[in-house]
Amino acid sequence: MHKVVNFELSEYDFNRFDATFPNRKSNHDIGNFGVQVVKLYLESIGYTNVIINHKKVDIQGTLNNVLVKFEVKSTVKSEISYDCLKVSSPKDYKSLTEDKMEIIRVCNVGQRNVNLHFLKYGIDYILVEEPRWRLQKIRK
Repeated sequence: MHKVVNFELSEYDFNRFDATFPNRKSNHDIGNFGVQVVKLYLESIGYTNVIINHKKVDIQGTLNNVLVKFEVKSTVKSEISYDCLKVSSPKDYKSLTEDKMEIIRVCNVGQRNVNLHFLKYGIDYILVEEPRWRLQKIRK
């Protein structure tokens, strides 16, 4: 079972993100809101040098002198919605399958309380080849 973290934004941070990324129908705003939430979360648990969108990696940071990279996928929905998750580039495919980069699925974007789902390839999902790859939940 994947790790799920309930993360509550401060009123200040929520209002700041809500004003900057107000459109809940825009994948761009939803994605940017989610990445900002992940940045706050990582910093809150001790990550340093957290950088967004560096060399085509959604977010990365250093924990215990180890650089860790994450793919971030965000949704306004409360559930993961595996069928809605896509991986478009061969580089992302390699990062997830060979380099074991985790996906952080941010659910409830637009709310003060969000859920962060940490998903690992081969444990929580596989990638089904289409014109791009779609995540499919592993049934246990």
